[in-house]
Amino acid sequence: MSIWQKSDFAKIEIQKYSIDNTKHDYHGEKIILPPSARRLSIKFTGLSFISSDQMRFCYKLGGFEPEYSEWSNLRNVSYTNLKSGTYQFTVISQNGDEIQSQPSKPIIIIKKPYLWQRLWFQILVGLIIVGVAALIVWIKIQRMRRYQIELENKVEERTHDLKLEKKKSERLLLNILPAEVAKELTEKPGQTIAKKFPNITVLFTDIVGFTNMSDGMTAEEVVTMLNKMVSLFDERTKREGIDVEVKGKGKMKTYFL
Repeated sequence: MSIWQKSDFAKIEIQKYSIDNTKHDYHGEKIILPPSARRLSIKFTGLSFISSDQMRFCYKLGGFEPEYSEWSNLRNVSYTNLKSGTYQFTVISQNGDEIQSQPSKPIIIIKKPYLWQRLWFQILVGLIIVGVAALIVWIKIQRMRRYQIELENKVEERTHDLKLEKKKSERLLLNILPAEVAKELTEKPGQTIAKKFPNITVLFTDIVGFTNMSDGMTAEEVVTMLNKMVSLFDERTKREGIDVEVKGKGKMKTYFL
């Protein structure tokens, strides 16, 4: 049998195809499937001068299945739920004398993707996710920095308040106790301070007629007068080398000789 006869006995023709329930005649064009297409059916046949009823076929959808199908008398094939991408459909025929044809000219089948299946869309979504994640991290860092600054300000404010309270306490001690004793209490808190003096003189003083005198004076004038008297008294005791301790509401002074 000649080569021409072999190829003529196994000629393949693609007749029709249908997408879901819509049928189309095939004229060699690319088959474009919309993203929503669920089923693709292809109808083909083989031409033989001997007996086309005895012909068998095997087919392959490149990109979907790696090998050709088993030989069959069926002249149509269906594929469902194809993923987006490009496929090539080819058919091989065999006549009753088991003469096989070469694979048919590939039919290009393109399944369009949904918008969210496109590469550029996935890249864009990935960039958006990365950007949002980076923004969330940045916001958290800024919040932590603001919290740190607020905490530092509170600590600084509290430290300032403590310093003011310490100064007030020191001034109060200086108004009640001698400077040396107040300093020791400040520098050594909690420590008992005791000194021994072999000779002590206690002087009680009073201002005669102070009540009547102060009735006609303002509070500022009274304080100014008393402060002047006590200051003069303190200057004299310092010149004499006498330690003085003031106690009580009255101006009681203790002399340590």
